[in-house]
Amino acid sequence: LGLAAGGESNYWPTHGWRIASPESQGMDSEFLLKMMETIWDQEIGINSALIIRNGHIVLEANGYAYHRDDLRNIQSCTKSVSSALIGIAIDKGYIQSVHQPVLNFFPNRKAKRLNTNKKAMTLEHVLTMTTGLKCRDSHLYQWDGLKRMQARRDWVKYIIDLPMSEKPGTHFEYCNGASFLLSAIIQNKTGMNALLFAEKYLFAPLGISNINWPSNPRGITIGWGQLKMRPRDMAKIGYLYMNDGLWNGKRIISSQWIKESTRKHTIATGLPGYGYQWWIINDDIYTAIGYDGQFIIVAPKEKLITVFTSSLPSKAMYIPVSLLGAYILPAVRSPTPLSENPDVNKKISSLITLWQTTSHLARAKMQNKTATTSPGMIYQTYVNDEYGFSVSHDGMLLDMTRLHALPPMVVFERRGLRGFPVFA
Repeated sequence: LGLAAGGESNYWPTHGWRIASPESQGMDSEFLLKMMETIWDQEIGINSALIIRNGHIVLEANGYAYHRDDLRNIQSCTKSVSSALIGIAIDKGYIQSVHQPVLNFFPNRKAKRLNTNKKAMTLEHVLTMTTGLKCRDSHLYQWDGLKRMQARRDWVKYIIDLPMSEKPGTHFEYCNGASFLLSAIIQNKTGMNALLFAEKYLFAPLGISNINWPSNPRGITIGWGQLKMRPRDMAKIGYLYMNDGLWNGKRIISSQWIKESTRKHTIATGLPGYGYQWWIINDDIYTAIGYDGQFIIVAPKEKLITVFTSSLPSKAMYIPVSLLGAYILPAVRSPTPLSENPDVNKKISSLITLWQTTSHLARAKMQNKTATTSPGMIYQTYVNDEYGFSVSHDGMLLDMTRLHALPPMVVFERRGLRGFPVFA
């Protein structure tokens, strides 16, 4: 691992990523050009795209007013970082196991509405979003529970006082407050808040130094979100996981934790499965996801890391997954270099420059001139009569995704407001 298609060894991107042509890393640049054309022509709200194969950047594009070194709010991709810190804390003996009851981590707080179900809630239930708590703090509820928690002096107490809606482990329900408990647990068990713990045991070994991760008024790092980092550093998190927790010969996270984190523990809403704060696309691909379309997608089999930062509306938030299936995975052609394609790579560079230097107003004027040839987003409506819901989706991207490496469309059961129709 950590090797390029050309056979280079002993290279790790601690101090910076190497850049290579797509073909030198066994990728067909024609597909990457088509992806960039799709993002441009359809005015998709992608702010940056970063594709890394064999540890080498093969495509890096930043939209207007964005620079590669700008810190981006990675939103709920933060949760995957919090999960990594729990794994490190277990490896170092601060935490015994994922089977410890959650309430045992907070002996100085007496939970209200205490019953058998609440006593049975473990760290693993928190990691897999199957706490059984009546959380109601995701976008499905307009973040009502999250706002209530933030209005309290003691966020931990608010979460552990919530009523139980069911037995832990029964169903997936996305809960930002549960992810906050992860950072609170790290602080209680290590004596360091999650930011300091991450800087010492995760960020520093990976060469990540320019980050911002705020805390709540009590000094507990906000474990569910608000971590800001560069896209290139987001990719380092994915690269660490792709390399089974090893970095430049040093064990950062145990391979067992990587394996458990990135396998399907439960059926989720939004994508087919959920691990330990990682979303499972299929048996070979997993991803961190943040609101508005922030993604760290890891495809170990293809030695591929893809990072997107975006400003996408909720109904279009999963478009990066469609771009992955329609263009990026099909571009992977060989474990060895392909013949170079300089003409296509020049077109990619020109389009990236256009994307980065064209204001939104100028882009709108350009798009008006080419409206007859640029159809834009084509939203179709899927109706599920069995469970009584419908959802809009980009029909063209979905159709292309189905033609390539991702599974066919799957719609998971809706249970109250827990579920969400899924295209994957």
